[in-house]
Amino acid sequence: MLFRSVSQSRYFAATGPATAVAAGSSALVSVVLPVSRFSTAPIVCGLSTTGAYFTPVVNAVTTGTATIALVNNGGVSQPATQTLYGIAVMMATGTAAG
Repeated sequence: MLFRSVSQSRYFAATGPATAVAAGSSALVSVVLPVSRFSTAPIVCGLSTTGAYFTPVVNAVTTGTATIALVNNGGVSQPATQTLYGIAVMMATGTAAG
């Protein structure tokens, strides 16, 4: 049986975007991950934000950076400098009897 276990993980909080986001628009927020924490690109999950109408969407992930799009699904502009929360997890492969 193949299983995956958590090899490395990192909770994060980041702020952005630098300017307000109009209704129906989106903006990117870059999250800098700790140097040498991940040897492969981690899985970014558990995203939430302080913006009432923002939906966070993973745009791109490398071993050092996660780029998250904040999509404004509301009918009004959302202010700048929201807080984005999430988890970056690198999985390890192994085997076990099962």
